[in-house]
Order: sequence, then C-alpha cells, then structure tokens
Amino acid sequence: MQSENDLELINDLPVADAEAPAKAKATRPASRERLQALERGLEALSFLNRFGAGTSTQVARALGLKRSTAHRILAVLVSLGLLRHDTLNHQYILCARVGELSSGYHDDEWVLAHAVPRMKAWTRVHHWPLVMTTPLAGKLVVRASTDYESPMSIDRFVAGQVIPVHGSTAGLLYRAYSRDASIASDAGAVAPVEEELSAPSPEELARIRTTGYVARPTACFTGARVSVPLTPDEPFRGCITMRCRAQHIELISEVEAWVASLRQLAAEIAAALPAQASSGAAARV
Repeated sequence: MQSENDLELINDLPVADAEAPAKAKATRPASRERLQALERGLEALSFLNRFGAGTSTQVARALGLKRSTAHRILAVLVSLGLLRHDTLNHQYILCARVGELSSGYHDDEWVLAHAVPRMKAWTRVHHWPLVMTTPLAGKLVVRASTDYESPMSIDRFVAGQVIPVHGSTAGLLYRAYSRDASIASDAGAVAPVEEELSAPSPEELARIRTTGYVARPTACFTGARVSVPLTPDEPFRGCITMRCRAQHIELISEVEAWVASLRQLAAEIAAALPAQASSGAAARV
C-alpha cells in the first residue's frame, strides 16, 4: 500500500516524462514516411540511370506506384537538381549532379551555359547526336549530349557516364593528344553501343595529332563517329563526337565538311573553358 508521501512523489513527476512514449509513437509514422520517400526517390534514380530517361508513367509502373505519387517524387528530384524535365517529350532525364553521388563528378557553369545550348543548336540543324567528353582522373566522362534532341539517336549517353578510353574515337583523341600518364583502365566504363576499335599504333596516334580529328565507321548500328578536340593544342581538354551513318563519311570531302563544322562548334565551346591553373588541370576540366 502506497503512503501519502509516495503519492506526493508520483504527483511531482514531470508530466512530459509520462507523455514521452506517446509522443515518440506519434513521430514514428512521419519518420517511416520520410524513409519510404527517400527509398522511392533512390529507386527512381536507379531506374532512370538504367534506361537513361523515362516518363512519370514509366517510373510509376516500374516502382509499382500511383502516377501522382511518382510525379511528386520526380518533382522533388528535379527541385534538388538531380533530374531535369523535358516538357517536349515528357521525359525525366538525369542531370550531371547525379554523378556527385558516386564519383565526385561536378558539373561546371560553362557546360550548362555554353556547351549544352550550342550543341543542341547544332543538332537541330544537322540532326545527328553529339557527345562532349572531358578527362577526369584519367577517365573520359560525358559532360553533355544531344541524344534526346536527335531523331537519329539510338544509343543514349547521359552526363556523368564513363566511356572507354580504349576502343572509342574519343579515347583515340585522348591518347593521341594527352601526355597524361595517369590514363586509367576502362573499369566502370559504360558504353553498351560504343565502338569496337583495335589498339592504335604509334603511327596512327601521330597521324591523329597531325590531322586533328578521328573519323571512322564502327561496329555499332549508328555506323560512324567523327571526333574533334575542344582545343587544337595540347594538352587534351575534351572532345566533341558526332555519331552518324557510315555512308555520310565515305568521301573525304564529306569528312572534311563535318570536321569543319564540328571544329567551329568546338571553338565556340572552348572559348568558355576555364583557364588552366597548371599542366595537370586538364584532368579536372
């Protein structure tokens, strides 16, 4: 039996202590909802990373969600700068910032403000898709592409994607122009429909440095690649690659015309390149 003193002690206990368990229970549903929203957001990014882009309906079906729920998740990812919404074809497309989640990839103002608009304008006129790549820590990284603006595009590249140094036309330019001994292996490179090119000889690399471009047919369906460096002088700071059908580069006059057009585009983009602080800065462009 409790004494009066015991009751007084119980009555003196802070009220907050008695209500704490109830408050904790009340916060649990909200915490679970936030965790579930985070999980769904990551699943949406994973889906778009796998397929390059998608509509809210496609994301909803893949994740087993209502379309309205998928739309809200995608809108949040857009607001965070991880996706962009192409209102023309209703596609949600990965932004370069997604690369920061895994590889320390950082986009720069010159890419969004100068390179992307000029590349899109070029593709609107010539129709063929373009990819701009720059070296990063010994690898070649896609900084921008016009795959979603080109009606001719089959294989699609997204910003932050690593492409092979060995076995691609962009890689040939990199190896021909670069004196960087830190060129890495192709581990982690993702280019499912990229070129299958044989290893270049020293003579071929010297010829590329002399001519200043690479143009050749490939084993993939889109047929051919024409690549020019962003800057004609060493060190290598990146390149622009056009993908087209092989018959469009059969004649040397055709190749020269495409190269001239791409060089003009590259020069416009290179004008906005940040100044190099040192000879090793090219790896961080």
